[in-house]
Amino acid sequence: MFCFTGDEWHKVLLVTKVADIILKANPSNKTQPTAAEIADYLAKNVSWTNRRRAPSKESVAQLLSISKMISKSPGAKSVFAMAEVAWGRAHIFDEISKLLVIVQRCSCPKEFQYVVEGLYSQMVRADNGDIATKADLTAKAGDVSRWIFSYKYIGYSHLWAGP
Repeated sequence: MFCFTGDEWHKVLLVTKVADIILKANPSNKTQPTAAEIADYLAKNVSWTNRRRAPSKESVAQLLSISKMISKSPGAKSVFAMAEVAWGRAHIFDEISKLLVIVQRCSCPKEFQYVVEGLYSQMVRADNGDIATKADLTAKAGDVSRWIFSYKYIGYSHLWAGP
């Protein structure tokens, strides 16, 4: 599903793969398994060296939200691939905590794609893949907020313009 091989991305891949396994195991149920079901499956069926390492249902829910947003935004996947080519794994999209902030701040996949493209353009201009800390991304006047404002202003400007 994703082209990432970083340490962080195996978590997203694991959760989406387990969701597929649960769906195949119960073909009569066509709905997506809940985060609690996935967390229970992982706790019971994976041999964890430390039982506390098994992801909680909250962690699974966060990983599922990232997975859903990325799967609905093919343009963002392309941007992630370009960032990986340019900077390897040293970019902000390879850190789950930073990507979660972006996903949580965006209201739809198009907005998410626009913000990701905007952040990538900043990375290219700065020639640095890690342009922002998590605090920078969550700030009210931070990079994500500026790109969301730009998306909404430019995206809806035709509604304000006269004939």
